[in-house]
Amino acid sequence: MADRCTWDGLIGMITSGGISFTTNEKFDIGFAYDALYYEPAVGNLFLIYENQSRLLTVDEIVKINAYQETYIDTQDYAVWAYDSNNLYITELMKSAAIEKGYQYVMIGAPDHPASKLVDNQWVKIKMVVREDGTIVLDPAALCDLCVLGFTQDEYEKLPKQPNVHYLWNIKTGTWYDPRTLESCRKQAITNLKISYDHVIAIMLDDYVPFRQMNTWSWQVNEATAYLNAEDPSKVEMPYLSTFLTARTDQNKPTMKELCEDVLDNHRRYLKVAATVCAELWNYLKQLEAATTNSEIDELTIAIDQVISKKMKT
Repeated sequence: MADRCTWDGLIGMITSGGISFTTNEKFDIGFAYDALYYEPAVGNLFLIYENQSRLLTVDEIVKINAYQETYIDTQDYAVWAYDSNNLYITELMKSAAIEKGYQYVMIGAPDHPASKLVDNQWVKIKMVVREDGTIVLDPAALCDLCVLGFTQDEYEKLPKQPNVHYLWNIKTGTWYDPRTLESCRKQAITNLKISYDHVIAIMLDDYVPFRQMNTWSWQVNEATAYLNAEDPSKVEMPYLSTFLTARTDQNKPTMKELCEDVLDNHRRYLKVAATVCAELWNYLKQLEAATTNSEIDELTIAIDQVISKKMKT
């Protein structure tokens, strides 16, 4: 980069150590000037002082060169800080970065806030590890709890995370499962029951629509009493009688047909309910018998696949 040391009264630009700096602090070079233009590459070698312009003297040029040479080491200017693991921090003044114990570069800010320094270049982070070992893929930014960052290339070389429950051991650089066997089993059973609540609701809705759940047992009782009675006309049927009377469809059934249909539907409902509950019971027993977290995880995956198919059908 070509030598440069200019001050226009508001902004100064200087080259030092091959790097160009911009500042709003006037350079204290050792001689008086109001404006300064030292740009040998384009032939500018003059200053302005008290509204008078003149060429720089040899002694002034020597002082400018000496000032340029030491500027990068002695002056304060904006830098881009990173921590001991090369994770980007932010833009800081050099003195502030040193005070906080950060390392820094003068290559400018990264294109993405979640970046790390690799071979003196900012590279976007694919996976960040927090101090508790939890991970975040494609982080939008870095936080105070972020300890390690892996670029896409580094991430692809890591051993694959066994499952989402595993954490990263920062000291050993390996995945580990923080769960105890019982905590793993308890969570799996809880998830199973919640999932099957949805399955049961969907599968049984064909037989007992949710809006009829509160009256279903009454319908069964009334239908049973009617079909078993010596004199059905004396059976009290507040629900089915009102329901049948209120129906206006052309092919509405007789009371006997309605009661038979209720009980037939109820029998089919009981069979489906028993089948679904038996499935749940079987899975519960398998989870209770599992002896390792891996066994529980594999079983959970298999169960989820079964449940997913049931939910779609």
